[in-house]
Amino acid sequence: MGGRGGSSGMRGASNLSRIESRIRSDPVETAALVGPDGNVLFDKSDSIANAVYFTEEETKMMVDGTLTHNHPGGTTFSEEDIDLAVSRGLRSIRAVHTNGFYELKRQYNIGDTIPKKYIEFSKDYNNAVNNYVGNTVDKIWNQTGDADRCNGMVADYRRQWLRDNSASYGWEYKEGS
Repeated sequence: MGGRGGSSGMRGASNLSRIESRIRSDPVETAALVGPDGNVLFDKSDSIANAVYFTEEETKMMVDGTLTHNHPGGTTFSEEDIDLAVSRGLRSIRAVHTNGFYELKRQYNIGDTIPKKYIEFSKDYNNAVNNYVGNTVDKIWNQTGDADRCNGMVADYRRQWLRDNSASYGWEYKEGS
């Protein structure tokens, strides 16, 4: 997050902290966008457990902003989250939950030459998760029918894939409590 003065970065951090404290335990997904200047550009929920939908006007505001939202189930980024971050030029995207947070921060500036691999991040993440489900998780499901185990395997795989691969796509991935 940037801004020209020292106070805008602090205001942005303060706004993020305030929003995330409020939404981290919500049973429905809520999202807020903090602009590069630290101001909250929108804060919304569609009252759905695992989704927030954005208007075209809202997505146009996302360039160089930080989108924070909650993941009531505690999971890391979905394929849709990654696609939104890449396609809309977010500086960072955060997902908070009752026990912590996940964060992806873009490691280049708008206007820099965009590496092809950056553009492929969303597609490659989606393909990797789908391949893992098809090659591994589906077999466990067919053998055991254990939905909790299978969902846990997918959640663990997503986190590990992001840890192992995000940097090569121009993103820094963090997890914390």
